[in-house]
Amino acid sequence: MVLVKAVVFLKSDVFLKPDVRTTMRICLSLDPSRLLRWHLWLAEALAEVPGNDVSCAFAADCRPLPLIFRLLLELERLVYGFRGKGAIDPVEAELRCLPPPPAGQMDVVIDLSGSESLPAARRVITPVFNGAPGEIGVVAAWVNHQDLLVDLHDTARPLRPWTARPTSADRQVLALRLDSALSCAVPLILKALAEETGSAASASPGPRTAPPSFGALSAL
Repeated sequence: MVLVKAVVFLKSDVFLKPDVRTTMRICLSLDPSRLLRWHLWLAEALAEVPGNDVSCAFAADCRPLPLIFRLLLELERLVYGFRGKGAIDPVEAELRCLPPPPAGQMDVVIDLSGSESLPAARRVITPVFNGAPGEIGVVAAWVNHQDLLVDLHDTARPLRPWTARPTSADRQVLALRLDSALSCAVPLILKALAEETGSAASASPGPRTAPPSFGALSAL
């Protein structure tokens, strides 16, 4: 009888224990000249996770996509009749509605700008596409007829980048290649945050390994 009472007490104690959640302060570092729909997809997906506090900081320097590729994407829309919402579509108004980062150190900065000056953070995640930061890496892969490769350079695990190899419905269409790579980066970032949050919170941040610079544009 004593044993039964003890088990009942332990079970009730577990169920009555309040659900304690910690807040993760996540800041997106964005280039004001490249405020794109896939950035909004990422912000919305992060905000849907309980405990996440998502903010946005705009880099001082701008590296817009070359005008020739904007014109090419518009031509593809006309030729192929694309009517959906593409990953590369500009959505400046929606992203500028995100709150600025609060004072103090962020838990995570997701570097989508390629800026050398980022908000202070315990952890920095930088998406890299075929060896280059930013969407230009996908464009370079398309020009060079390469398979798509998405890496996340993560200061929480500097020697083991997160990696994915998305496929594209049509390798010849730039818009579809961009959609495949950029939409793949969103769940990969969520996976990295979900799996490494515990260890990153308890450990000191590792050195930030610099991803390839935007000088990769010369590869085009």
